[in-house]
Amino acid sequence: ERPEAGQIMPYPCLEKLVLSHNKLLDVKTFAILAGLRRLKELELNGNNIVAVPLLKLLSSSTKEQREQASEEASTEEEESANSFELTLPFPSLRRLNLAENKITEASDLLPVVGWPALDELLIHGNPLATKTKGMPVLLDDALVKRGIRIIRREPKAAARRPTAVATTGKLPFKVKDKPVPIIPKLPFALPPPPP
Repeated sequence: ERPEAGQIMPYPCLEKLVLSHNKLLDVKTFAILAGLRRLKELELNGNNIVAVPLLKLLSSSTKEQREQASEEASTEEEESANSFELTLPFPSLRRLNLAENKITEASDLLPVVGWPALDELLIHGNPLATKTKGMPVLLDDALVKRGIRIIRREPKAAARRPTAVATTGKLPFKVKDKPVPIIPKLPFALPPPPP
């Protein structure tokens, strides 16, 4: 059963979610996941996402809690006392990976400006990153100046140190000359056969 947008999610402590290569394209995906309050990393690379939707403020209550509170509230004072806290979507999300999707316009990424903790946005492999040179002015003004690091190129894998192979007889490192200890030869003896 899929939760509705804005509904409290069944995994409230989830911090990292990987939904890579699932052919996701529905904008409701973001609305559903926005209820994960502690989510810090969201991997959506390799899907069919064309834009990030503009999400409304979320209520921190469930639908049933709101209905119950409205039934209990009989006066305006009680209604204001039972008001619910509204929060921004993805309040803890620090890293969003939208690499290898189908995002073509800079304006398709602007809704992430309203996500308060976002630090890093990966967009390499999208038409926006591959068919344009440099950072689009719209992204630079809205996201980069706000402190969001946009990664347009695929990060290179950590370089491995090449293994040194001596081919000329000269080693790339110095070997300390120590005499090899001489081990005395002992006669080889088999254990006696059992009686």
